[in-house]
Amino acid sequence: MGLLTPNLGTGSYNYHSRFEFIDLYELEKMIDILTDIVKI
Repeated sequence: MGLLTPNLGTGSYNYHSRFEFIDLYELEKMIDILTDIVKI
């Protein structure tokens, strides 16, 4: 529809497998980014 949308990651890897995990550092960075976006 012509709407721009950001592709925000959560820092997770190996989706939907038994080795799926999330990198806490990357998740914290995404929280910082989202906080900055909300402040704008």
